[in-house]
Amino acid sequence: MSLEKSRLTLVVPQHNDWECAQVLLDQINELADRFSVDKISVVLVDDFSDQINGLIELDWDRLDIKIIRLVQNLGHQRAIAIGLCYAYDHYDGDWIGVMDADGEDRPEDLFKLWNQAKKQSASVFAHRNKRSEGMLFKLFYWLYKFVFWICSGKRISFGNFSVIRGDRLKALVHDPNLWNNYPAAFLKSKIGYSTLSTSRGVRYHGYSKMNLTSLVIHGLSGVAVFADVVNTRMIIFSLAIILSALLGISIVVSIKILTDSAIPGWATYSVLAFAILLFQALIIAFFTLFIFLSNRSVMAVQPVKAYVNYID
Repeated sequence: MSLEKSRLTLVVPQHNDWECAQVLLDQINELADRFSVDKISVVLVDDFSDQINGLIELDWDRLDIKIIRLVQNLGHQRAIAIGLCYAYDHYDGDWIGVMDADGEDRPEDLFKLWNQAKKQSASVFAHRNKRSEGMLFKLFYWLYKFVFWICSGKRISFGNFSVIRGDRLKALVHDPNLWNNYPAAFLKSKIGYSTLSTSRGVRYHGYSKMNLTSLVIHGLSGVAVFADVVNTRMIIFSLAIILSALLGISIVVSIKILTDSAIPGWATYSVLAFAILLFQALIIAFFTLFIFLSNRSVMAVQPVKAYVNYID
């Protein structure tokens, strides 16, 4: 299959945001004309919207639009994964961009990301220097990044908005982790990247679909990408508790046998408390080890080999 040559291939997922997508594409087309960009290929992934095609027009002189509709609602991250796989199979782009359709990823920042990527010859992700959500959302977002760091040992300071090198796309679309979380999968791939500070834009129409529930799901899917690291850390943590409990029992028994300073009854309760802690740690270690070995024995599905099954 011959691939269509494109300088920039842009993947834009959307669900019931046709009005926003219209405005976004209008602005990208205008900016492409201003910066004398010949053609930008856009893969617009419709994540099973109520309307099959709500775009008013598809005639832009600087944009080549391809709309792919999913057979069911798969969620934001899997829509991105399918869009990237489609771009890999149908376009030979030097650069691959990913951005939302609602306007919170600003079109002018897309070109800033692209310019920095070309200068550095490296993938670039947008880092939000200012967020417009409420305090509760910001607190949970900070908590998500903290838990992600504790569980994976990696710091994540970026989301989906990015421009990556086209020759790195092959590694991503063959990575099963791409199904769960695009930025976390990229982070785990160990592909070189840099970040660019950007501000969060304002939605063109409607309201944001990201809420606390969506954020928790997004956070858990990101941590799931590093499941092997999380399981390993849980096993080590459980072993540390087991050793601490055994040490505590040994100290209590030694004091009871070798000294006269023991208070009647305290040794029994102390040993019982340490024994309960020991038993719980053993259960956690056993089940974590079982899950770890089970996951290692299963061959996960590569997105590039399965994505066509979800395109209508």
